[in-house]
Amino acid sequence: PPEVEWFRHHSLRMRGEGLRWVAASGAKGITAFKVTLPGAFAEKAYTVRLVFAEPDELKPGERVFDVALQGNRVLEKLDIAAAAGAPRTVLTREFKNIRIGAMLAVELTPVKGAPVLCGVEFVDEAEPKGASR
Repeated sequence: PPEVEWFRHHSLRMRGEGLRWVAASGAKGITAFKVTLPGAFAEKAYTVRLVFAEPDELKPGERVFDVALQGNRVLEKLDIAAAAGAPRTVLTREFKNIRIGAMLAVELTPVKGAPVLCGVEFVDEAEPKGASR
């Protein structure tokens, strides 16, 4: 398996709206991980937000990967540099009605280059607004 490389930038070096402090750090080369929810939960619907940023000076087409949640592909051929428009620019993608029980499984499958992920947020769709994990 590829080596995971951790990176960080100061959040003031990040561009774009939203979670710049989250996009300022992350992992390159990460291909799969699981997040265990505390306690024993019955499966229910969550909104999952993934935060990305191109940490290097790569051009569009140089880092491309697919993303799957719970074994289902939700993004095909994600190219952060192309979608965000510039390196170190926040890119957030949101997915509703992701069924999660005790664990969220995330897979990043390389198409070209090493996948990158900066952050994951999941919010119980049945909880009042503002209650996130």
